[in-house]
Amino acid sequence: MALYKGRELWRNVHEVEIPDVRKKDNPLDLFLCSDVHMESKKCDLDLFIKHLDEAKRKGALIAIIGDLFDLMEGRYDPRSNKGVLNEEIVKLSVDNSIPYLSAVVEWAFRILEPYAENICLIGKGNHETNIEKRAEFDLINALVHRLNMVSNTQVFRGGYSGYLKFKMPKTGTPWLSYLVKYHHGFGGAKRSKGSLNVDLNAANWPSADLVITGHTHHKWIIPKQREILTQYGKLTNTVQYHICLGGYKNDVEDGYGGWAVERGFESLALGGWWGKLWLSGHAQKNVLQEWVMA
Repeated sequence: MALYKGRELWRNVHEVEIPDVRKKDNPLDLFLCSDVHMESKKCDLDLFIKHLDEAKRKGALIAIIGDLFDLMEGRYDPRSNKGVLNEEIVKLSVDNSIPYLSAVVEWAFRILEPYAENICLIGKGNHETNIEKRAEFDLINALVHRLNMVSNTQVFRGGYSGYLKFKMPKTGTPWLSYLVKYHHGFGGAKRSKGSLNVDLNAANWPSADLVITGHTHHKWIIPKQREILTQYGKLTNTVQYHICLGGYKNDVEDGYGGWAVERGFESLALGGWWGKLWLSGHAQKNVLQEWVMA
């Protein structure tokens, strides 16, 4: 069973209802990540599973916002090379006479199923949408359907972009909410590391308390101060946080050669981000937050 009660408000807007009042000594724990590229040999799968185990131990909710899969080994892809696949997928495909993409979904299900009650959302990245265009197969839909059917959970199938709304009860009514805007990401980021998009994203998604992005495999957090006039006519300053989530694929490896080395890419910090949300203030009027790199 899922650790939360959720509902789909729109196809890319998902609400997660937290049933009990959360204070600082009992916060809502979150684990946010992207760009796992899990079936690639260059993915640090042990680190990813270590973080999933820690999330389960904490009772944290998990959101994965794209490129869970690598998906470059199909016959149509010019980069195709089955030699870079995790050997377990190759064996699964050969031993069971199932196609490459079906083997990827089955293998991912076996890894993620123990954590299904913690996972609130799996979104799409450019690696998944590329397969949809070329092979007309939605791997995220297939994986999420399998997880929910077998585990009796409520994993949401996210898009390339969307919202996660966390509702938290407070003294009196209505409940407080914390709004997360996720977008897998776009463009290159060799020099700026994607940080130049912060002002643009803040202008595009002003209602979000947190904006999370992926795609570049960089990890950073930037607070963006904003002035808000409340419905009661009170002028207040709040902070909108922008987090680039990082990834689990080490393309550079030892620097001997390969696509990333030839293009001068740098080694990057692997992993995602841990978050804590809790209610604070008189009659719990505020949702406070804390973020740490995983």
